[in-house]
Amino acid sequence: MEKSKNMDHPGSGYQNDTPRQCEMISEEHMRNYLTGIMHDRTLLSELSDYCEHHTRYILALSGLRRTGKTVLMMRQALRLLDAGKNAAYLQISEIDTQQSLFRGVDSAIKNGAQYIFIDEVTYVDGFARWGDWLYCSTVLKGVHCIISGTDSFGLVLASGNVLFDRIRFVKTTYMSYAEYHYITDGKPLSEYLHTGGIFSAFDLDEYVDTSIVNNIVHSINRYSDHGYRELAPLLDDELSSAIIKTIANVTIRFLIGLLVRSYKYPDLRSALDLLSRHGSIFSAEAVNAIQVEVAKHLKISEKLDRFSNKQKEEFVDYLKFILEKIDVVTEYDFEQSYTDNPKQYTHKEHVITQPGLRYEQTRVYLEVLCRLNNTGALLMEQITQDMEGKLLEAAILTSVIRKLYDGRIGRADRKHDVFKFARDDYEFDMVIVNLDVCALSVFEIKRSGVIDTRQYSRLLDNGLINAAVNTALLRNIGRIGKIEAVSRYVLYMGAPAEVDNVKYVNIEDFLLNGSVSAGIFFQKNNNKAVNYGM
Repeated sequence: MEKSKNMDHPGSGYQNDTPRQCEMISEEHMRNYLTGIMHDRTLLSELSDYCEHHTRYILALSGLRRTGKTVLMMRQALRLLDAGKNAAYLQISEIDTQQSLFRGVDSAIKNGAQYIFIDEVTYVDGFARWGDWLYCSTVLKGVHCIISGTDSFGLVLASGNVLFDRIRFVKTTYMSYAEYHYITDGKPLSEYLHTGGIFSAFDLDEYVDTSIVNNIVHSINRYSDHGYRELAPLLDDELSSAIIKTIANVTIRFLIGLLVRSYKYPDLRSALDLLSRHGSIFSAEAVNAIQVEVAKHLKISEKLDRFSNKQKEEFVDYLKFILEKIDVVTEYDFEQSYTDNPKQYTHKEHVITQPGLRYEQTRVYLEVLCRLNNTGALLMEQITQDMEGKLLEAAILTSVIRKLYDGRIGRADRKHDVFKFARDDYEFDMVIVNLDVCALSVFEIKRSGVIDTRQYSRLLDNGLINAAVNTALLRNIGRIGKIEAVSRYVLYMGAPAEVDNVKYVNIEDFLLNGSVSAGIFFQKNNNKAVNYGM
C-alpha cells in the first residue's frame, strides 16, 4: 500500500554559496519508507525486465497520485542494491531546477551509478523540452534511467517530441481486481469497486483537482508552443472548468446508462421511467441539463458562459482524448443496430479507469440527482443497488479491454475485439471476438448469485446473436470472413454451472484466475471452438 509522499527533504547538504543539487535518497531512507509494505504491484516485473536488459530508452512511470509509483521505484532500486549493483535514487522537489537535477544526475554517474531513478521529474519545469538531455546523459552512456511523474501529460508530450521513440511507459493508474486482491490480502470485490486503485483515503474534489485538473492545466501552460488550437481560447480557470465538465460528462453518461436500463429484467420499468413520473429532467439526450443541475447543487461554477454549446462540446471531446492519454478514462465501443434500419451506429464511450474514483463520482452525482428529484427512499435504494451492478459491469469491461488490448492502440495489432452491443431495446453487456480463430463470446453480467432463466433469455435469441455476429464481421472486415463458433456466458456471483448451453461463470473466478488472465482463448478442435482458462 502506498504511503504518504510527505517525505522529509533535508536538501543536498550544500552551503548557501554552493550550487544546489537535487536530493539523493539514502538506502536507509528507502528501507524505512517501505517498512510495512508486504506486497508489491505486479508492475514491478516491468521495472525488473528493463533493468536486466540495456534497452535504448528511458522507462517512465506515469499515473495519478497515490497509485504506487514511488513504492515501485524504491523497491526496484533496493533490489539492485541488494544484488550489488550501483543505483542512485534522486528525489525531485518543487524547488528544484534543471540545473540542480542535471548536477544530481552528473554526480550519480561520476560515482559509478549504473541505474538512476528520478522521482517526480516533472516538478522541474519544461521536461517536454529538455527530456532529450536526460536521454543523452544516461541511456546513451549505458546507464539505465527510470523516472516518474504525477504530471502524466507532461511525460506524454515529451514522448511525442524530444523523446519520440526514446521512452516507454509503465502506467500505474489502473489496477486489476486480481492485483488489488493480492496486495490487500484478499479484500472482496465489493471493496475493489468502491476503493480500488487509490492507496489511502481521499477527498473527491481535492483528488480530481490535484491529480487531473492541475496536471493538464499546468502542462498546457508550460508547453503552449506545442500547439493546442482546440483549447487555445480557454483561460486557466475556464480550462479547469472544462476539464471538470469533461469528467462530469463521462460520469453522467455512465449514470444515464444506469437510469435508462431495466433494473432486473425487461418486464420491469427502468429507473428513468419511474423518475419521470415525478417530472424528471432526465433523458438520454439530457447530459448538459443534468450537468447544470448537479453543478448548481454542488456549487460548482462553470466558467464557460462566453462559449457556445458547440464550442463546449469541442472542448469536451478534445479533453476526453487527453484524459484517455493520461489513463484517467478508458474508451470502449458501444455498437447499436435496429431491425428497421440497416445502418450500424458506433458510439465511442468512456468510463473512469480507476474504480475508486469511478465509484465516488457516480455516488455523489447519483445522490444529487435523486435529491433534486425528491426520490423516495425505496426507489433510491433500488437505484443504488443497480448502480453497484453498473459499476460491476464497468469493472469487468475495463479489465477485459486492458488485458486483451494490452496497450495496442491500432485495431490491426489486436488479437481480440471487445465491445458492448445493442439491437433495438435489447443489449449484450459484453461481446468478445477472438480474431485468431474467428470465435465470438457473448456475455451477460449479473450481480445476483442465483440462476434464473430470464438472465440468459437474450443469449438464446438467435436473431440477437446473428446481429452481434454481423456487427463483429463489419468491425473486422479484412481480418475475418466468418464466425466459426459462438459461446454464451453469464457472469454472476454464484457457483459455476451450465444451463441450456449457457455457461455460468463466477465473477471473482473470472477476474482472479479465469478468462481475463487467460485471455479468453479459443482453439479449433474438429471444427469446434473449445474454451479453456475459465
